[in-house]
Formats: sequence, structure tokens, C-alpha cells
Amino acid sequence: MQRTFADFEDYWTTSTLAATVSQTIAAMHPNDVELLRARMQRRLAANGAGRIRGR
Repeated sequence: MQRTFADFEDYWTTSTLAATVSQTIAAMHPNDVELLRARMQRRLAANGAGRIRGR
């Protein structure tokens, strides 16, 4: 199933609410979380309206 998110912030917030993901991120060093976030943002291309399509 694919979902469309308003922007990367919407994608990140929604994706990191999942129990397994939130626990993993909570255990990470803050610098590593920022690195992960930046890499994900570069990897996910937004469409012309800034929306992100993800799973």
C-alpha cells in the first residue's frame, strides 16, 4: 500500500510513530537520528507540490 504525505515532515512524523521504529529511534544517539533523517529526506523525492509518496 502506498500513502501520500503532505511533505517530508509529515512523512517523518507519521513513520516514526510506529512502535518498533519509535523504540529504535529512541535508542539512537541524537546525531545518528539526524543523520538518518537527512539521508531519508535526500532519498525520498517530493513531487512538484512537495508531497512524498511512501509505504
